[in-house]
Amino acid sequence: MVFRAMNRKWECESSFIPAKINELVALDNPKNAATNTKTIKYHFKEFVKGLGRWIYLYGGYGSGKTHLLRALKTNLRGLALYVNVSDLSAKIYESLGNHTLGDLENELASAPILLMDDFGAEHGTDYLYATLYRIINNRYDRSILAPTVFTSNFTYNELAVSTNNNLKRIASRLSDGGLVTHLTSIQIDYRGIK
Repeated sequence: MVFRAMNRKWECESSFIPAKINELVALDNPKNAATNTKTIKYHFKEFVKGLGRWIYLYGGYGSGKTHLLRALKTNLRGLALYVNVSDLSAKIYESLGNHTLGDLENELASAPILLMDDFGAEHGTDYLYATLYRIINNRYDRSILAPTVFTSNFTYNELAVSTNNNLKRIASRLSDGGLVTHLTSIQIDYRGIK
């Protein structure tokens, strides 16, 4: 298998969000950034408690999205399957050659928790987006049993106006306000801060 996720019960740890998230504060407006950080921490903690919701976290480059996703993966102790979507797109095309696409799709669709980093950053073809749609739609159909977190540099609206029909269908699933919590990270690129 390309990816492996263990299937066992997990419990919330109240301190799963790393302390470093408090350092991801926008210098231009610390009050708004602090409120934004608290909101993101709240929703990630609720996610870990097992409420069955999805999260779509939008933010600029270097705003800590990948850091949060990796912290979430670490604290879910093997239950979460982390994939960078650009790397996943390469694995999808690779699986065509060795006839393992079905196994890959099944593994992603059936992971107890799926963490999809940098969604929308991949350069997609119709085939790639059709494959991603099948994976996401399978998880959507089992939404309460298939919690999923997306990070992206693209807003939901930017995905929704895509010219690719499968990406529009994915955006439609992500628009389900009863399932998906949309969060925006307003932090600036902290990589350049010394």
